[in-house]
Amino acid sequence: MRAFRARPDGTVAAHLEPHEVAMLRGLLGELRGILDEGSAPGGATDGAAPSPVVERLLPDAYPDDAEASAEFRRFTASDLTEAKAANATAVEATLAEADARGAGRRGLLVVLDPTGAQAWLRTLNDLRLAISVPLRIDEAEGWRDRAPEESASLYDWLTFAQGSLIEAVDR
Repeated sequence: MRAFRARPDGTVAAHLEPHEVAMLRGLLGELRGILDEGSAPGGATDGAAPSPVVERLLPDAYPDDAEASAEFRRFTASDLTEAKAANATAVEATLAEADARGAGRRGLLVVLDPTGAQAWLRTLNDLRLAISVPLRIDEAEGWRDRAPEESASLYDWLTFAQGSLIEAVDR
């Protein structure tokens, strides 16, 4: 992937390799499954406690008050998961547009208007949050020493994509 760059027309763009697009599509599919779990009553499909990934994506509003958190989740979880799913759909749509244009010598060109850029930023953040759970990134330093190389590389790629998009949007 080449970093996102601001363009004179107000859009931002980056070139992604076909394997990066395939990887991103796979991650989006996994994110949809996680969001489906998060939108189920109680946050889990079988009545069990929500998975740690769902808890990371849809955190408790009141960590010290389970009853207040459950009530808050009851009123907000559906809207939050719908918004996250809509953002993922927007990312998928821009990947489809890139496919339609075809790959050039620098890869597939992804072009984002301001609304699309916001959807990408939110979705990249959700993907990073989801991946951070099994990597235990929220724990003390040394997560990289514990993490499988492929997972750490994936997290780094998402971080680079998000960081370059933030920089391009801020220009």
